[in-house]
Amino acid sequence: MSYSLFDLILVATPLLAGLLLLSVWQEGRRRVQEIPGPKRWPVVGNYFSPKRVYEQFAAPSNEFGPIFGLKIFSKNMVMVTSVPIARELLESRSAIYSNRLPQKMAELCGFQEGMLFQTNSNKLRQGRKLVSMGLAQRQLERYSHIYSVHTATFLANLLESPDNFLHHIRKLPVGLILEVAYGYKVQGDNDPMILRSEEWVEHFAKATSVTDFLVNWFPILEHIPAWFPGGGFKKTAEDWRRRANEFSWDAYHAVHSAVQRGEAPHSVISSVLTDTPGQYDEDVIVYSAAQIMSGGADTTVCTLSTFMLAMVLHPEVQQRAKAEIDRVLGPNKLPTADDWDELPYIASVVREVIRWHPAVPLLFRNNTEDDVYNGYVIKKDSMIVTNYWAMLHNKDIFPDHRAFRPERWSEVQLDKDIDPFEIAFGFGRRSCPGKASAKELLFTVIASVLATFDINCAKDAHGNDIVPKEEFTDVAIVGPIPFKCLITPRSEHSRQLIEDTLQSLR
Repeated sequence: MSYSLFDLILVATPLLAGLLLLSVWQEGRRRVQEIPGPKRWPVVGNYFSPKRVYEQFAAPSNEFGPIFGLKIFSKNMVMVTSVPIARELLESRSAIYSNRLPQKMAELCGFQEGMLFQTNSNKLRQGRKLVSMGLAQRQLERYSHIYSVHTATFLANLLESPDNFLHHIRKLPVGLILEVAYGYKVQGDNDPMILRSEEWVEHFAKATSVTDFLVNWFPILEHIPAWFPGGGFKKTAEDWRRRANEFSWDAYHAVHSAVQRGEAPHSVISSVLTDTPGQYDEDVIVYSAAQIMSGGADTTVCTLSTFMLAMVLHPEVQQRAKAEIDRVLGPNKLPTADDWDELPYIASVVREVIRWHPAVPLLFRNNTEDDVYNGYVIKKDSMIVTNYWAMLHNKDIFPDHRAFRPERWSEVQLDKDIDPFEIAFGFGRRSCPGKASAKELLFTVIASVLATFDINCAKDAHGNDIVPKEEFTDVAIVGPIPFKCLITPRSEHSRQLIEDTLQSLR
């Protein structure tokens, strides 16, 4: 039987097409690979102790490079320890990588209503815009008096009861945020709004932790009854949801009523209600204002506590900082945010505190579709873990990365890839909108404490120094394990300066 040219083409075409597809597939297999990472165990995948997990998450980069893969149970995780890679994924490809990691416990508690858990939606844009009204750089002048009052009040509290310095640090950002967000002036330590705010912050931190509740790893547990062994989280979530709703709506309604009476002091919510009526969904206003608390309170507390620990452990830094303040400002003025450029060593102390032990060492994101980076496939719905601790402890940039050395910032060319203020507050669409306000508050408080107080080791019964250990908590927002120190005014003049400053601001 003879075959025509047409018959040969008819047979050869699908064969050639198949060979071509096979070649393309093999080439794709060569080009696109699974992200390398440590060996995985059956079922559990990669196991890590919860102790300083950010350091454990950084260690494999020594072998696998600045981006590598892990798997915990069935969850794919992509670890990013490099600033340029983080910028590429979270900024240049923000349309894919801007979703916050879904956390079932937070959803059960009702925290998903605020901007922090919104996807790329109108509510997210509304929430960020609303928060920026209180925390963005252009708004700081409007609230500068409030910052000054709360800083001076904090200094006065240190004078009155220095042994309770950690308690005073906890109260500082909560009271400040209540006034900025709601116009609410705190009346003493036992003010019910302070207590409810602290409870809200604590519940939010636990509900959003990746270690506190198994339901955040296994969402299917949502469907077990509350009475079933392991189902106790459902009763907890129900209680926390009720309390969170009561706090958020009570605070909002108080401002709303004051606005209607024409008696509302200036605040984020009063500005929204009077200047832009109807522009924001009411639930966005309620929950985004409340989440200013969660975004700013714990991180500020941990950073200021870390500063106090650093000063106890490094008296030479403290002395150099005081010398700069005395030389530039003299004894009759407390530092303000306007003194940033005039006090470069103090600015370096603030940067080094953030670098040394960042309050948020890890941040979790979720990608909405498959992606390829540098030949590696990143599967949809992976957990993208940005390791800020690793970035700020990069041995190539900071060879002595464990040392607390503020002077390092005068020895390097400061740019966005090494500046803690450009790293620790996040990248892309979900970077912290309160970076400018945090920078102002941290600088003002740290400089003011150094200007007026000496911070030393506490003493035991025999007069010996009690040197605190450099130990930190193992939770989502990291701060020092509670420690003791000796805080005394530098002089009687320092005491009088604090009292006079507070009196003049009231």
